[in-house]
Amino acid sequence: MRFSSCIPGGSFFALSIMPDFPKKPLSHQDQLKQLIARGLTVNDEAAALEFLKHKNYYRLSGYWLPFEASRNPHRFKKGVSFDEIIRIYEFDESLRALLFETIGKFEVSFRSIFAYYLAMEKGPHAHLCPDIVKSHALHKNNLNTIQQQLKRANEKFIKHHREKYGEDPPVWVTVEILSFGAVSKLYKNIKQDNIIKRRVAGQYKLGARFLESVLQNLSEIRNVCAHHGRLWNRKLTSKLSQHNAPKRVESTQPETGKIFPSLFVTHHLLNRISPCRDSLSNAFLQDLTTILGQYNPPVAEMGFQDNWKNHFPSGR
Repeated sequence: MRFSSCIPGGSFFALSIMPDFPKKPLSHQDQLKQLIARGLTVNDEAAALEFLKHKNYYRLSGYWLPFEASRNPHRFKKGVSFDEIIRIYEFDESLRALLFETIGKFEVSFRSIFAYYLAMEKGPHAHLCPDIVKSHALHKNNLNTIQQQLKRANEKFIKHHREKYGEDPPVWVTVEILSFGAVSKLYKNIKQDNIIKRRVAGQYKLGARFLESVLQNLSEIRNVCAHHGRLWNRKLTSKLSQHNAPKRVESTQPETGKIFPSLFVTHHLLNRISPCRDSLSNAFLQDLTTILGQYNPPVAEMGFQDNWKNHFPSGR
């Protein structure tokens, strides 16, 4: 046991007893020695030390786990090098950058389509209407979220609206300050048979229930990207639904929670929102192919199948 009386900022707050933690902090040099002792080949120790200094040993451990032969005790597979770990890490950075930008294009489209059909069917403040929702408890939570995010919004158009109209902004304004997750929850809580929900999904040639799962799935991916989390071989918790899923989606095995089905769906969505035939979807597929060729990751870990490009439609 040890005593702790420190809190962030250095001021004394309270005396607490903390159990001894079994792992002691290691210097960057000792971290590298530990990796070498576990069988990792390091060709340039100075470069490896710089990488450890700026990337955090624990963060990197998520990238080398697939290259371990055993975890108790930790041993790397024969011939694995630090350069391979860097290569996978940099691939993940490129994949996150690609998906963050691409999901952003769909997010802007969805906000526009959703707000349009809400307003046309139920008026300027359709997002406040209780008669179109499935759960009134969730509706109450959604309204609280809207108010919180409106208060935090430092946008001139919000201030202008309140000064001019003296009330909360209409749905086409509100959706522009809400997080993607908050907008997704608004859509999810609309009654399943409501025409608004079906028309929004129809814009993307998807079923309403399947689109719900797409929104949750892409929202999770977007959050991972925004917080610089490991994405390439992550098992996503928000899996794509198989209910009314397009046949091509079913063939990508969405139940695994791997990233490949999400890549396929992203390509499909870009096919629907591109102002010029296939321009966005083709650019996405080209960029994806480029980074896969550049870094050559073990794509099976991501759910890729043989002849994976055959899953991607060539047109609308």
